[in-house]
Amino acid sequence: MIIWKFIDDKGGHDFNLPYPDDPSQTAIRKSHFQNSRLALSECLKAHGRQVEAIEDLMIRDHHCLKKDNQLLASLAHTRGAACAIVATQSDKLHGVGIDCEQQDRVIRHEILDKFSGELDDAETNLHLWCAKEAAFKASSFFWKKEKTFILKDIIIKKDTFEIPGLLAGELEHENFSGYLVTKAMVTQLFL
Repeated sequence: MIIWKFIDDKGGHDFNLPYPDDPSQTAIRKSHFQNSRLALSECLKAHGRQVEAIEDLMIRDHHCLKKDNQLLASLAHTRGAACAIVATQSDKLHGVGIDCEQQDRVIRHEILDKFSGELDDAETNLHLWCAKEAAFKASSFFWKKEKTFILKDIIIKKDTFEIPGLLAGELEHENFSGYLVTKAMVTQLFL
């Protein structure tokens, strides 16, 4: 079962976690932190899990919950919104990732050149960006090469992604409340 939740700044949420003590953090970063953890909390509750402390919302290796190695998790945030995804790890689901962006965000060509490859195929530049980000989050745990893992290592083919020789997965894109939300699920490991 895959559960995802979306939270926006308009909700006036009564949810306040202790924020890591860092004087350089801005109000926007604190809002992103709160909203993404609220989305994760809502996912866990929908999954039948109790959320009693900040430790229940900690993710290990950008891959799974620290308190439960079998429960995969990912977070995303952007201006005004955040989302989270959780799923139980199985022999058919090895990793999950999520990304969200405002639907009117423009991906400039100089940015596109830094993360897209010749084999990529997506509906729009924004779909490609969100797919790469979500697939990166779902896949990074499995990258064990000396070379640094970058977005160009991922090939996007509309509703699927692949890292040649390593893994493959599925993508789901959804327009939601003025945002594009993309979910990535690693469904095959070639290790």
